[in-house]
Amino acid sequence: MFEESPDQEWRRLTKLYGAMYDGQLLELAASLGDLTEMAQTVLRDELRKRGLGDPLAAGWSARERLDEHEAAEHGVEAPHGDATKRPVEYTWKVELCRCEDSTESWQVGEALRRAGIQCWLNPTQFPSDLRGPIVMVAADQLEEARAVIAQPIPQDIVDQSKEEVPEYEAPVCPSCGAADPVLISAEPSNAWECESCGREWTDAVDASAPSS
Repeated sequence: MFEESPDQEWRRLTKLYGAMYDGQLLELAASLGDLTEMAQTVLRDELRKRGLGDPLAAGWSARERLDEHEAAEHGVEAPHGDATKRPVEYTWKVELCRCEDSTESWQVGEALRRAGIQCWLNPTQFPSDLRGPIVMVAADQLEEARAVIAQPIPQDIVDQSKEEVPEYEAPVCPSCGAADPVLISAEPSNAWECESCGREWTDAVDASAPSS
């Protein structure tokens, strides 16, 4: 059987998790320890990118995040939720538009999120279906959502959607150059141990990255 290289696996996982709904990612995060080290890293990156927090952060709970997510979808307050937040009033989802491809649907979704409108992407279910994904919104926010997408997509959103995902570079031991070190910690950044010489080191923390 053909075995994917680390960079191919990184790209595959990035595309896979990027196409998942928030709830699916949170369900996956609930079993984070069952994933490979690379899958854990890609999943954590995707969760943080969506503002869902870091599964390895102190006090983070997949169950609590799922409760909040499910409560928002059904228009009720989550247990122990912030009472000052405006309650969600919608009760069902309706189709807003069909996009040409996943890139356009992401652009539309990001524009809606910036306007405070929650949306859901319904991807094409069958490979033979050449139609693009559908963007869904709450029924009572349909008119507001239509007004948002009637305007041009902000250029920074367009630019962001075209950014290429950087290739995964498998770490090597800085002392002996051996590949495939063991990930021994991921908080606040990845810490590695070389199985060949025993050297331990930590990846540099990106100071520009938003904290969870």
